[in-house]
Amino acid sequence: MEMRANEDVGVGQDLTPPLQPLAFSLHDSSLLSHCSACFSALSPPPHQFPPFLPTSPLTDSLLSPTPSSVLYCSPLCSEADADLHLSSAEHHLLRSDLAPGGDTSDLRAALRLLLRFERHNLIPGKTNLLDRIGGLMSNRNELMHEEQDGDSLARIKGGAKAMVMARRMRDNLDLEYSGECVLEEAVLCVVLTNAVEVQVNGGPLVGIAVYDTTFSWINHSCSPNACYAFSLPDYSGGESRLRILRAATGCGCSSNGIEGMQNGGGCDNYESTEVSKAYGPRIVVRSIKAIKKFEEVSIAYIDLLQPKALRHSELWSQYRFICSCQRCSISPPTYVDHTLQEISAVNCSCANLSSDHHHLGVDEEITRFSDYVDDAIAEYLKFGNPKSSCEKLENLLIHGLSGGKFETEEEKRKQHFCLHPLHHLSLTAYTTLASAYKTRASDLLAVDPEVEKLQLEAFTASRTSAAYSLLLAGATNHLFLFESSLVASAATFWILADPIDFKWIGRLKSVRTLGIESNLANAATESAVSTGESGICVNQENISLFQLGVHCLRYGGILSTICFGKHSYLNDYMQNLLYG
Repeated sequence: MEMRANEDVGVGQDLTPPLQPLAFSLHDSSLLSHCSACFSALSPPPHQFPPFLPTSPLTDSLLSPTPSSVLYCSPLCSEADADLHLSSAEHHLLRSDLAPGGDTSDLRAALRLLLRFERHNLIPGKTNLLDRIGGLMSNRNELMHEEQDGDSLARIKGGAKAMVMARRMRDNLDLEYSGECVLEEAVLCVVLTNAVEVQVNGGPLVGIAVYDTTFSWINHSCSPNACYAFSLPDYSGGESRLRILRAATGCGCSSNGIEGMQNGGGCDNYESTEVSKAYGPRIVVRSIKAIKKFEEVSIAYIDLLQPKALRHSELWSQYRFICSCQRCSISPPTYVDHTLQEISAVNCSCANLSSDHHHLGVDEEITRFSDYVDDAIAEYLKFGNPKSSCEKLENLLIHGLSGGKFETEEEKRKQHFCLHPLHHLSLTAYTTLASAYKTRASDLLAVDPEVEKLQLEAFTASRTSAAYSLLLAGATNHLFLFESSLVASAATFWILADPIDFKWIGRLKSVRTLGIESNLANAATESAVSTGESGICVNQENISLFQLGVHCLRYGGILSTICFGKHSYLNDYMQNLLYG
């Protein structure tokens, strides 16, 4: 099951038009902040609309006057999505305590997908044929194997039972049910195997979506030649034609590999033509490398800024396969994979060590590093303590786990390990530090923006945040030069690096920085050139920073155009900062 190009494709071109999802659902945390039909952010009340649910389409009876479980951005979205919300039993799942603990988006998407499959008569008559439904692989046997992680197995079984109960509640049936839930388990596994996390306009992950075989048959590679991005229904740019075809073999289709493609063959099991209106997050696939006619198209299912072992662990855990792409198969490892897992040994005769060498204690040290980074990040994200998080991460980056303190001479002589500046945990630390320092600056100014001491501390925190953003962009760009499939990460980090924003330059009316007294105005441009009693005074440091920021944005804009097109939010963000 794979997708191939039906023509030669250059770099940075749309391979698909915007594809509509078969099923989609918001995460529980986004139900009150985003539209459940189009996933756009909701405006404050009264510009929010509950679903139009005067009667149940199945029972033709009035619904109980319970609070709405979902919200929409317009009456049009409400009218378009409400039937599916009710008919799928998503409403009943949300309004009950049937679901097991945790986020219910996978269960709700599975309910919607099951209803679509039923409406198109795509449910196999025999349970042993549930490995693939509507052309989409379920991996049910693998995901429900006895050796599978206990929590995951319990989630599938408990979630499937909750789906059965919600559908019985929808149909006014007795909730006492002790039968099997094989179909519901299979459809839930289809969602777990094929759903992608949805991120709109660079914001947080808001939900999940499942797409038909045009997208879901695109295989993974750790060095892919394509990427994907999401768009809201008002997206108007890009190609309107499909430039990839399915090379379907062994699925009962009449097409026969490349020969079938040449004749326009493919698997026509199920398409999303039922969706006549543009609801749900649409997805666009774009080339990030030149692709020859009939060459397989591949995307990344996971974060590529991880070493091989972590990538394989994540792929096996979620998708039950081990990647054998060129990047994973090459020996010795590529420069990028070697660097992402490299650590340094200090206070001993060894200079550099890699986890591949399996030196005594190295694997244990890497585990300790990972746990320490996770704890430091939790200080910021979970406990809301950015200052403590920054201190822990910076101490780790500078001194390693030793903390720079040795109580005895024997401690000094022991091997102590430090992360390589481009180690994947270092990149994670830079990302957290950039965000945490920005939060610290905001928190300081929120206390009292008129206190000069707090202003100065906020100014320093903002500058430090910008510095870590630039460090992250530069580090990722270095890796991108050796592995071109990292272009999406490089584009994002260059544009989101903060130097052009310069709100931190205009914080203070008078700040001593870089040893020079500078009169700083509110606007960044005014802080570069100011007028005083002695005439015009040019602050060369600020001008240099502006030039750096402009170059970062324009370079990031070039890269983002390759990945996401001229109409992407990143390109709009860049244009607004430069010219808005």
